[in-house]
Amino acid sequence: MYKLAVYGKGGIGKSSISSNLSYILSTRGLKVLHVGCDPKHDSTRLLTDGIPQSTFMESLTEKGKDEVIAKGSNGIYCMECGGAEPGIGCAGKGMTAMFNYISEHTPEDTQVRVCDVLGDVVCGGFSVPMRRNNVDGIVIIASEEFMSIYAANNILRGIANLNGTACVLGMVINSRDPEDSARIESFAKAAGIRILGIVSRSALFSKAESSGKTVSELFPDSPSYRELAHIADMIQDAMAGRLEPLPAKPLSDRAMMQIAAGKEVTDDEPPKVRTSCSFDSYDRERNVVYSGDFVMPACTSHGAFEMLANLTDAAMILHGANNCAFLDEYAWNRETYWVSFSSGRSRKCNIYSTGLDEKTVFTGDTEILKKTIHKAASDGFRYIFVIPTCTSEIIGTDIRGIAESAEEEGVTIIPVSADRSFLSSKFGSYTGSVLALSSMMDWGAPRIPGTVSFIGMDNYPKRDENSRYMDSVLANFGLRRNGDFIAVETVAELMKVPTSQYLIAMGQTFFTKRIMDVVSDRRDILHLESMDGMKGLRTWCETLGKVTGRPEDAERFLETEERLYRSEISEIRKRTEGRKAIIYTGSDTDSLDWYVEVLDDLGIEVLAIVLWKKRFEDRSRKKCTYSGIKRMPDVELCHLKSTAESLGADLIISGDTRAGRAGIPWSGMAVPYIGRIGAVQWAKRLSRCLSIKPGEGWNMEVSQ
Repeated sequence: MYKLAVYGKGGIGKSSISSNLSYILSTRGLKVLHVGCDPKHDSTRLLTDGIPQSTFMESLTEKGKDEVIAKGSNGIYCMECGGAEPGIGCAGKGMTAMFNYISEHTPEDTQVRVCDVLGDVVCGGFSVPMRRNNVDGIVIIASEEFMSIYAANNILRGIANLNGTACVLGMVINSRDPEDSARIESFAKAAGIRILGIVSRSALFSKAESSGKTVSELFPDSPSYRELAHIADMIQDAMAGRLEPLPAKPLSDRAMMQIAAGKEVTDDEPPKVRTSCSFDSYDRERNVVYSGDFVMPACTSHGAFEMLANLTDAAMILHGANNCAFLDEYAWNRETYWVSFSSGRSRKCNIYSTGLDEKTVFTGDTEILKKTIHKAASDGFRYIFVIPTCTSEIIGTDIRGIAESAEEEGVTIIPVSADRSFLSSKFGSYTGSVLALSSMMDWGAPRIPGTVSFIGMDNYPKRDENSRYMDSVLANFGLRRNGDFIAVETVAELMKVPTSQYLIAMGQTFFTKRIMDVVSDRRDILHLESMDGMKGLRTWCETLGKVTGRPEDAERFLETEERLYRSEISEIRKRTEGRKAIIYTGSDTDSLDWYVEVLDDLGIEVLAIVLWKKRFEDRSRKKCTYSGIKRMPDVELCHLKSTAESLGADLIISGDTRAGRAGIPWSGMAVPYIGRIGAVQWAKRLSRCLSIKPGEGWNMEVSQ
């Protein structure tokens, strides 16, 4: 089967010309399948006596697929793609679905397939007919008007980008003004494209169309028929191998402007095609720069999911394919069951997916989103968050508009805004979820004295032991927690945040700063680092002492904690003093400070901070304050063992679990506890790791 595609600017006459070509080829004994690839579905009208046929789009929603291909004039098989309602769905995706259907349902006796394609937009969907496996020859319809020539050049660009083979048969000039042919002739010469023929303006086309017929069928003795028959001859020459197809050679924008001005084309440089790949990118939510061959992970929904997943009394609807919800839930379960911060907490099943697929993307997604909202409401959820995914963003779904039009009594439906830049972060829509939550709160509510709410994205409060420890620290200053903007389990708890006397932002992560950016417009925020080790505890106590006007309580509490810490550390130091370690990490930031402090208190010398080859840079943190320690940059994992041995290290400390395979005692850096308890727990782990000799029962479990 020979596959022909006819492209051209909308309204240029390609449907009329392509249907005439299909008819003429059919009269020469060829079995033709004529496919209309335009949402307005009028390509086959002149082959079906002017009667619009059922479209592929309609077959997905109303009729069986056995009616998609109809018989037209002279036995021509006719098919129309059709399109969704204006403003709904993705017609380009429908094109992809139709070609999948055609690949399995083309009549066996078909010898020629003629595709009449909308050519104004050479996007992913409308480019399907020009892709390498879908076409043997391409004909471009144009006129003497510059915009049609400009569209023809864009089509050549699409062919060059997506096909890459010699498949252009040439151009057909549907003449509007023969006296103004200089521009199109200049374009054809500069682009190296032949003119297959000229179709002159004639009233016969209007007469034939009013009868629902082609000129070729009604007026076979007319000059118009002979012009069209000549073009059909050229196509048959191409089918027989007598006419060589040409490669697409689009012109540059500068050359096109020369043609528009009626000047000689002097710029013969074709548009540049990218020949190399670079993965340099910037994660806007995390303030992390990726470079080189390290691909930045990106997801439209993951940030919102992570932020909202703690809420057990709210439903999350991911408006996209089922795999989006599956992957987000998988990531959450992996964290809750395997990461020590979470204490293995299970979650309520409050995740819903609209299950967008090929059909709903094409036909429109409004109803399926409303049905999913209704399902969540029927399951008893009074708060429903609608989260965008890549799919809904690509097809331009108006999530906010649909959510506002969904009527569910007693239910608050909250649309989450997507990022301004598409796929600009691994934690996409995080800011949108923060804005959504903030909009639900009453920031003018009276404040309750002696209350605190934490805000930020920090794992520590998820663990019960840490929650109790934080409560003991706050109680020393006459404070108590009153709902949080983090790790909170119910909307009611979240709504308490504006009533707290103090709002404390935890940690230096960019996520915390995102929340601060939103909330700081409404309230003053006290920003504290995470309570990592004794260093973090000291900062907390000193700051809270100043804010509450109780510095003496800070001194008294710290004195007790320091005494307990020294007592426990002194016992552990007996087993660790004099040992040597290296820290293998990717970031030389102040997050290392408390680790180094504990190592120093244990009498363990830090020989070097060994940095693996930097593929991304975290710009949200300050530099490590221990500047006297040797730095060794760009050390790949495969060289870690030799590096440690050359330095004489007894222990490798790294957050990369693969470091445990080096055959040298290794300890991880994940510490599930905060303050004094966290520092002591990590010190005990280091002692256990150092107590086992390499090759004698050493395994990675000891280091956890």
